[in-house]
Amino acid sequence: MNAPIKKTIAREFTFKFLYHFFIKENQETLNELIESGARSALLDEEIESFKSSFAEEDSEHPDNKVDDKMLFYARVLIVNTLKNWHETETKIEENLKGWTLSKLDKVDHCVLITIASELLYTKDLAPQIIINEGINMAKKFGSKDSSSFINGVLDAMAKKL
Repeated sequence: MNAPIKKTIAREFTFKFLYHFFIKENQETLNELIESGARSALLDEEIESFKSSFAEEDSEHPDNKVDDKMLFYARVLIVNTLKNWHETETKIEENLKGWTLSKLDKVDHCVLITIASELLYTKDLAPQIIINEGINMAKKFGSKDSSSFINGVLDAMAKKL
């Protein structure tokens, strides 16, 4: 029997891959990937390059191992996120209470785009499972208030599905 895909690691790979584009000098590449609809050799190059750095062993991130199944799922998440970037951001912004995307912390923004995209475009898991993954990601990478903020936005989005 095949081992299950560790989707949590695939989500973290996706989050970290997308987050590195939130750095100012990488934003042009992100725009190219979004505009291409994630259909470019550039995406393959970026994922391969990032995979190498992600999988480097260090004491802080001992679970950064990515097998082929995890990478396949991460790639699905990345492609869906890039392909639907503008629509996903619009749906996120509709559920921000008193906030705009431009005012969000970059980590919170990236967790939201990663998890909201999965919530909206991947139908193989119950919404609450995906939301819980987003909350856990926010706890791991965000500020002390990130998890409750992320929960509120994703929960509001899920109610409209």
